[in-house]
Amino acid sequence: MNTYNFRIADIGLMVEANESHIATELLDFCTDQMERPGLSVRIVPTSGIPELKDSPILHNDYMLMYFEDERYTIKYPGEPGIDFAEFTPGENSPDTGSAYIYYDPSATDSEIAHGAFMALRLMLSYCYQKQGKFMMHAASFIYKEKVWPVSAKSGTGKSTLVRHMKEAFPNEAADYNGDLALISKNVDPDSGRSGAKIHGIPWNGTSGIFSSADMTLGGIIILHRTDRPLPAHAVTMGTDGTNMVYTLPDDEQALSVLQRLISPSWHDWQLIDNKCFAEDIISAIPVWQLAAADDISAAVLVKKAIDTL
Repeated sequence: MNTYNFRIADIGLMVEANESHIATELLDFCTDQMERPGLSVRIVPTSGIPELKDSPILHNDYMLMYFEDERYTIKYPGEPGIDFAEFTPGENSPDTGSAYIYYDPSATDSEIAHGAFMALRLMLSYCYQKQGKFMMHAASFIYKEKVWPVSAKSGTGKSTLVRHMKEAFPNEAADYNGDLALISKNVDPDSGRSGAKIHGIPWNGTSGIFSSADMTLGGIIILHRTDRPLPAHAVTMGTDGTNMVYTLPDDEQALSVLQRLISPSWHDWQLIDNKCFAEDIISAIPVWQLAAADDISAAVLVKKAIDTL
């Protein structure tokens, strides 16, 4: 086994594993400078899946999560690469912790690497939440040196809108991340104004598109199809007759952000943290609703809306 050090969005990650079990996406985040890791992980072969006394606190087709003796045990019945993982948050620093990821020795190296990669995302999302950084399901593009996440239900067309931005404005728009956005609220030390950052992370769904750079967050675009009824309290910001950019009252805006977050909500306090963040972020950056057709015209309207800021 080898030891690998990574720095991802301000958290040091130390992983002990076979080289073939390290996802290639992590390599862009390697670092030689790390005095103390925030999260220490070992990826090792399993010797049997443990039996637990309590019922799972989270249960879906992908995993079962248990919480006993201040430790999370996550079983992965639908994941061919790993059997289960154990994650223990730090006692003194809640944004730290240690973990073991146990793999099936009969699994292929690529299956183990992918399974471990996804397990790391789950553990780090807990640590990031403790730091005030929250994950959102979104495809993001760069425009005017800021990043704009486009968030929507799967299949609505967020990746298509990002692709249309690059096609319509190839010299001005670029990719940032194809699947996830890790965002935090901050205050500009010079102006004292509230703003937000987006942090470079390797998790990108199946897109293969990600960045290791932290950047300024321009705003959030919540995407809908044009056949969705317009909410009663919508305020139109711009339209071309087919597509429409509009805003909603603060409580509805915050709810639309909350619904798109995938940060942990395993416990009541986590759901409250997510809710408070959603309420805070709408005061720091623009949050727009976009009713869009599945063509390049929506990208043209988005650029026009951004240019008016």
